[in-house]
Amino acid sequence: MEQKCIVEIKDFLLHKASQEKGIANQLRLLLEEQARDVGLLVSQRVVNLPPQLLPPLYNALFDEVSWATEDEPTEDLRSSFKFKHYVILTKIYKHKNVEQKRKVSSDSDEAIIYKA
Repeated sequence: MEQKCIVEIKDFLLHKASQEKGIANQLRLLLEEQARDVGLLVSQRVVNLPPQLLPPLYNALFDEVSWATEDEPTEDLRSSFKFKHYVILTKIYKHKNVEQKRKVSSDSDEAIIYKA
């Protein structure tokens, strides 16, 4: 039986993705049928951190996960890091037009889900 917090996270993600049929169906498949093979990464970028640093930081994180699949002391721990897919939840900022480039969009708190 799943923990209540996991059920709530799944419900939240599926609700947010429900506006995009293809994405919602794919996400439902990942979170329900293939959940054992999916890693969830919740990322809140620090505002002062340049976005150019994100790819190397994500690469370092995935390198650590890969390391854990080989170097953890027990097989149980090693297998807990073996993911086939990742769901990455992060906040992004969109500017409505060129004049607003220096201002953060008023709807910046809305979660936006993109297929990678």
